[in-house]
Amino acid sequence: FVRALKSGLRNSFWSRDSVVSCNLNDPFYRNAFAIGRNHLGEALAVSRPCLNFDCHPRLTDVGRTGLRNLLAGVRAITELDLANVNLQNDQEVDELISAMTSAKAPNLQVLGLSRCHLNQKSTRAIGALL
Repeated sequence: FVRALKSGLRNSFWSRDSVVSCNLNDPFYRNAFAIGRNHLGEALAVSRPCLNFDCHPRLTDVGRTGLRNLLAGVRAITELDLANVNLQNDQEVDELISAMTSAKAPNLQVLGLSRCHLNQKSTRAIGALL
C-alpha cells in the first residue's frame, strides 16, 4: 500500500485536502500511516506541496495521530494550514513539532495556525518550525 502511494498509483488517496483529512481520520489506515512514517509524507509533499487542513471533515484524535506520522517525511512542503486543528494538548504539539523538525522541511514558507487554540507553551515551541 505504501509503495503504491509512493509510486503515484493511488493519487486519489490524497487528491484533495478533504480526502486527506478523511483518510487520516479512518482507523483502517492507522497502521499504514505508522508503518509508512517518513515515506508517505515525502510522497505526499512531492505531489502536493501545499496542504490545508482547514476543511471538513475536521481531524479527529485518530486523524491527528496520522497527521504526525504523515508530517514526519514532508521535506518538500511549502505551505501547511493547520487552522481549526485542535492542538490544545501540549504533548500532541510537541510530537507534531518533533515530526516536522525531523523531516527538515526547509521549504516551509507558510504555516497557518489560526483557531488552533494553542496555549502559550505550545506557541513558543512552534517557533522551532520557523
